[in-house]
Amino acid sequence: MPRGCACARTLPSVCRRRRSTAPKSCWMRTPELAALGGRHFLVSDAVAAKLSDTKAPQGLFCVFPRRTKTLEAVRGGGRYVCLEHIQDPANVGALLRSAAAFGFAGAVLCGNCADPFSPKAARASMGTLAKVDIIFADETGQALAAFKACGIPSFAAALQNSVPLERVDTQRLPGAALLIGNEGNGLLPGTVAAADKAVRIPMAAGVESLNAAVAGGVLLWHFREV
Repeated sequence: MPRGCACARTLPSVCRRRRSTAPKSCWMRTPELAALGGRHFLVSDAVAAKLSDTKAPQGLFCVFPRRTKTLEAVRGGGRYVCLEHIQDPANVGALLRSAAAFGFAGAVLCGNCADPFSPKAARASMGTLAKVDIIFADETGQALAAFKACGIPSFAAALQNSVPLERVDTQRLPGAALLIGNEGNGLLPGTVAAADKAVRIPMAAGVESLNAAVAGGVLLWHFREV
């Protein structure tokens, strides 16, 4: 099934669809869409091309309400991924997808992060963006304060002055907050200093770093059983 159609099937389990729009060719290609809730509208291929932000649209357009929460939603014992200035919407969507896959409670987006509800991020999340709490914070320090107040230890992904990931015992942790920084610059020095511990992913010699979404996926997997 095309990615857009897969997202359309996933989101209704946690969000009420308001309406769906697609050309006749899309409905014929994916007849199961007719069983989805909400109002349906048939449009021409030309209108679908105007609605799309890609050169090769899959033809399906859905409207869902945005579900966001504040830092008051953070709960003790929970697992959260905290993103600082992640600017690529594909990385944001992929990280949300990994967070949902590994059972994390929420994602906190701090500072100048890409919009998790943008079309590119939604496609990258494969519809899972509604399966974790989406929490916005103006500054990472606010998120760290919320984690600390709930007794949740924070772990900053950093190459310098950090411990290898395999040395972090996750069995007895009272929750976890994983901090992942900007694609080009990583976490701000102040954020790393304020975290309870800085961790790094061991890599082969000659490799400087990993893509933010890849690194985040490795970190999320390591802390999956907290």
